[in-house]
Amino acid sequence: MAFNNTYGVQAYPQEVFELAQGNLTMKDGCLDQVDACQALVDKADPTDVAANVDLDTQCAQAYTFCLTTVQAPYNILSGRSQDDIASDNVTSFPSPRYNGFLNQHWVQQDLGAAVNFTDNSATILEAFVQTGDIVRNGSLQDLAFFLDSGIKVALLYGDRDYEVNWIGGEAASLAIPTKLQPSFASAGYTPFMTNNTTQGGLTRQFGPLSFTRVFQSGHQVAAYQPELAYEIFMRAMFDKDIATGQISLGGNGTVYQTQGSANTFDVKEQAPPMEKGFCYVLSTLLTCTTEEIGWLVDGTAIVRDFVVVGRENGTVVGGAGGNGSAPTGTGSGSESGNGNGTVSPSGPVASAMFTGGASKFSASAMSTLVVALTLLAMSILV
Repeated sequence: MAFNNTYGVQAYPQEVFELAQGNLTMKDGCLDQVDACQALVDKADPTDVAANVDLDTQCAQAYTFCLTTVQAPYNILSGRSQDDIASDNVTSFPSPRYNGFLNQHWVQQDLGAAVNFTDNSATILEAFVQTGDIVRNGSLQDLAFFLDSGIKVALLYGDRDYEVNWIGGEAASLAIPTKLQPSFASAGYTPFMTNNTTQGGLTRQFGPLSFTRVFQSGHQVAAYQPELAYEIFMRAMFDKDIATGQISLGGNGTVYQTQGSANTFDVKEQAPPMEKGFCYVLSTLLTCTTEEIGWLVDGTAIVRDFVVVGRENGTVVGGAGGNGSAPTGTGSGSESGNGNGTVSPSGPVASAMFTGGASKFSASAMSTLVVALTLLAMSILV
């Protein structure tokens, strides 16, 4: 996804891509370590509820290796958001303004809240990291249980999302161990129509299981494509086909199945230009530049309604106080993408950073990198 995607964006150079791929697939690399973690979970803690230090340690090591040698090149070198390959890594979309609203005294009083609102908890995230929770198994089995119990499952993935990307989402949908899987896999992709005239993505569906690739959307689909997200929810709830909402799924003795191409990677979109956001002091990690954080630290930042609007020496922040709009792109279904180029550094610097995996990092450097990257990934948990 970072190097080969439907937007023509190459987030880092070829050699870094090859290093990351090598760390993913090499012997005792990321995939092997994840497999070993999951095999141990199946053997030592099949219900995944016990406190097992050895198991937690092995799964945490697998997660750390994958994070620092496969995902880290994107986070460190691309300059792009892990939630949106078309966005700068410092972004105020989706808007973080609800943090300020929910932390006003009168709002908390009216809600009966006894504590301040916290968007993400580093303490909770640390617990997930220490147990390697992210690389443990069970999620696909849970989805299979739902489906085989007659519960509908609608999967939707923004096709500009790097971290929870649609390519992996599609692979996961095809790996759900449900009795419906053969028929779902044989279904083709059909256009998802948000309304009578707008194609918002592509959908594969068999009966209660659907997968939708959402065009021009990052991680939080409902923020980027609110009408589409609403339609998927309503169509699933009212037992309609996901692609059009015009076909009832029950009552006629047949099972609905979409028809079309088995693959959608050749359907390209154009990446929009990156847009300037604003520094929001209740979400500094995601919205503020290093320079703006420096102003906050040295006390020279001018803040209005939780937004850094300037500095005491007269610096005015461009775009300060904006609404945090999403970058919008064009090109539903065109055959070629328009990327934004590649990102340096490359060569010896990149090679030294990522070759050979975790063994190249000192213990202190590894700890610092894991903390930084997991804090950066906190948005995925909400």
